[in-house]
Amino acid sequence: MMNKKLTTFLAIAAFGFAAQTNGATIFSDNFTAGTNGALNGQAPQERPGLETWRASSNYTVNIAGDGVVTSSGSGSANLALPAFDLNSIYTVTATVTNNRTDTNWIGIGFTTQTTNTNAWNVAGTGTYWMLWRGNDEIRAFDGTGATSSSGATGVTAAGVSNTLDLRVMLDFTAPGFGLATYMYKNPNATDWTIYTTSNITEARRNGINSVGFTTLNNNISISSFEYALVPEPSSALLGGLGLLALLRRRR
Repeated sequence: MMNKKLTTFLAIAAFGFAAQTNGATIFSDNFTAGTNGALNGQAPQERPGLETWRASSNYTVNIAGDGVVTSSGSGSANLALPAFDLNSIYTVTATVTNNRTDTNWIGIGFTTQTTNTNAWNVAGTGTYWMLWRGNDEIRAFDGTGATSSSGATGVTAAGVSNTLDLRVMLDFTAPGFGLATYMYKNPNATDWTIYTTSNITEARRNGINSVGFTTLNNNISISSFEYALVPEPSSALLGGLGLLALLRRRR
């Protein structure tokens, strides 16, 4: 029989294992493969099928250089989504850069786009998305366009070397039709800061068909993009408890 100290240690390890379990990546791109030039038509490095970026002509990717997409004007880029599992959690995560001298912005999230590649505030296609302005203001939205802001006011979130990580999470396991959470962090940090949350509606959920990013004007870039399925908390917890049980049995 294990002593109490060892049991406690293994329990903590099991819960830690559960908390750190990674989800399944659906799309991932750090823009270091493919060809230099227009982003439109290029394939992300990880994809479930034959999806390619549908992107504004303002977006140019520097594959051979530093692996970034730069913007020469307003626009957006998106990847068509496979169907949601409505018992799961999904995240869109990106590392973005702006010049931090004006109000131009770059945003990421979920959208109702098909072939349209206008900026989401103009086209009215952004659904659950967030942006970071050049003046360091974070804003979140829970409807089409830029008129359905979530959260009373923006917050200031200064990046490191003009760079910030953004994340939008859709949790369909939450009560009702789910919960959207908007968060950010500096690239050298571990913990995310939650800006705000908003309830997912059935109509908006059913309208989502793509993920991507969007910009207002230039001096803005993105260096990584990921769309992932996150394990349900109960599944991750069971994995951790299973590890604990196995260790106890072997002991």
